[in-house]
Amino acid sequence: MTLRLGYFAAHEQFQPNVLLDRAVMAERAGFGTVWCSDHFHPWVHSNASAGFAWVWLASVAERTNISFGTGVTPITFRYHPAVVAQAFATLATMYPNRVILGVGSGEPLNESPLGYDWPSSNVRVEKFEEALQVIKLLWTENFVNFSGKHYRLNGANLYTRPTKPPPIIVAVGGPRMSKIAGRYADGIIMAPSPGLDYEFYQKRIWGPLDAAAQEFDRGSYKFEKVALLKVSYNEDYDKALKACRFWASELLPFIAKYDVHDPREIEKWTEVVGDESMEKLFIISNRAEDHLQRLQEYVKLGFTHLIIHSMSPNEDKFLDAYSKHVLPYLKSEER
Repeated sequence: MTLRLGYFAAHEQFQPNVLLDRAVMAERAGFGTVWCSDHFHPWVHSNASAGFAWVWLASVAERTNISFGTGVTPITFRYHPAVVAQAFATLATMYPNRVILGVGSGEPLNESPLGYDWPSSNVRVEKFEEALQVIKLLWTENFVNFSGKHYRLNGANLYTRPTKPPPIIVAVGGPRMSKIAGRYADGIIMAPSPGLDYEFYQKRIWGPLDAAAQEFDRGSYKFEKVALLKVSYNEDYDKALKACRFWASELLPFIAKYDVHDPREIEKWTEVVGDESMEKLFIISNRAEDHLQRLQEYVKLGFTHLIIHSMSPNEDKFLDAYSKHVLPYLKSEER
């Protein structure tokens, strides 16, 4: 299997017209897929943005020829799963074999502002699994009736439906979501932490994924294993490091667990994050060779699709460096 390489467009930081131009540039640089965030609120308040992902994806489809998807769309609160099914069925009908639906269980940042209570993780996972079932039923069956604990369908039917449904990629962080992906999805997506070895992924991610696939008679299924990786490149290392500050909230895990949803509050918390912590979590270097070496480590861990989220202070320089010194070498990797 040839390694796939994706470019991540962050709606939280840049306005959609800027991101659209960057998606076009990314395709020219050699990236094979474009992914974007699907948020209602950004992670911080200052100099932030929050474009609507689905509208933007349609524009990307018209301006490029590569595959595109969300990393990730929540299917449990502000979007009813039937509406998600309709939206991505329409995209897949218009742009066959190019659409990817990345899905997750949601975050308080995006759901609480719309009046939803933030429930326990058990409830969120229950809703998520039901939502996946709803989407897959609507993509494959007619006039669907569904009676679950959280969702109901009463003769629901999609009149615009692609011949081949788009692949579903599930956001995972541990064995429970990996098992759900193994039952219903086509792959997983995660933001892996540095320093973890293959045994960790085999025990927590790959093993549960494959075991669930076996249980549901999908044992020979070839799952996409997607890593979302934040990088920053610039000839001036200090500038590369400083550019990461907008994303310091990645080092505040409590904001995804508890009902913290005001970007102004989150931004204040990021002030406690030190540069050393960002240097450990993110790939930051003024040498393209360092970026290549770090990315190759994730290929060795079993990931088949790397999505690169550039936090670089100069995107032109990043794309030039990656197109010449990183992407050609990664493309030679075989899985």
